[in-house]
Amino acid sequence: MQIINTKHFGPVEFERTWVATEGRHIGLLAAGGYAHLTGQPVTRQSDLLDVIPAGKDQKEALEWWKNRDKVKETKSAKRIMLEPDGSYRWEDGSPITNAADIMTALSPGPQQEAVLAWFHTQHAEQRVEKEAEVDKTASAVKELAKEVAQKQKKTGKKK
Repeated sequence: MQIINTKHFGPVEFERTWVATEGRHIGLLAAGGYAHLTGQPVTRQSDLLDVIPAGKDQKEALEWWKNRDKVKETKSAKRIMLEPDGSYRWEDGSPITNAADIMTALSPGPQQEAVLAWFHTQHAEQRVEKEAEVDKTASAVKELAKEVAQKQKKTGKKK
């Protein structure tokens, strides 16, 4: 099991990964399905054939490819709901925190792409907010350091 923090999709959990001689990587998602190590879902069968060596693993990947569009309705499957503000949540109201869960919950196509694009945008906005918070904290620390230095100078002059 390996968790890779991707720029666009956040943490993506892979069960197994393969690399082609030219450097392309594909991984089996822990939640099912296949994706590139960037988090981007596999969209071409040729990628599976080129990267995963012939054998049991490739057969399983091709079987997944053939059946990836088939809806697997189970009672325990979570559904993604569109909120009035344009965001997405799980049916139980909990937030979506992992792109791999989106790829598992939705079949490849426009709906999956829309939710992944939203997730990427939300993830990017959260990253910008965190960076702004860090900058704000750093500025406050610098100001405090200046005040302390000034007080030390004044205290040093009085002695």
